[in-house]
Amino acid sequence: MPHLFREDLESIEYIIQNELKPKEYELETEDFKFSGVNEIPQDLPGTNQLQIHTRFPNIHIDFLKYEATIYRGDDDLNTVGAVTKLTEIISQRERKFLFSISANWWGLAAALISCNVSILILIEQLKKAITDLKMWVCISVIVLSVTWIILVFRNSFNFSEVEFIYRKDNPRFSVKYQDQIILLVLGAVLTALFTVLIQIIIH
Repeated sequence: MPHLFREDLESIEYIIQNELKPKEYELETEDFKFSGVNEIPQDLPGTNQLQIHTRFPNIHIDFLKYEATIYRGDDDLNTVGAVTKLTEIISQRERKFLFSISANWWGLAAALISCNVSILILIEQLKKAITDLKMWVCISVIVLSVTWIILVFRNSFNFSEVEFIYRKDNPRFSVKYQDQIILLVLGAVLTALFTVLIQIIIH
């Protein structure tokens, strides 16, 4: 799940132009086509749909909503070496935490829901009076679990993120990474609530 800025695009373009030296080169978004990064206005909104294509040699670098891929149509050493360098640039911009969460969100959702259901069944089977605290903790766990799932689901449709400004001009951290921060906080709160609920049941 790469998140690239203008300097990353410039690094990619430098390798393409100086090592591959293609006969044709273009960058394409949903609405525009450019023959170089310098043509892209810095105030152009970011996108999750950017394709970089070359011909002779044929290279396709696609940053899309659901995936990011690199395809090369030639196997000569120069092309293979250049593609390796391009891959390294993109890999350095991977959002590893978000990818690990999004890649396993079905399992996470199933685990959280199963855990919630199991806790509720256990409380019922114990045949003890359900105190307000127990009920509120259960409700909180369910609400937070659903919120977590929604956030992860939303991020799974935003696999690639490309911005045309420089990283130094990026808005403050808390705004740009609010989803990741929320996921971390939710994870910590859920863990705490599970611990409290188990202690309530045991005691």
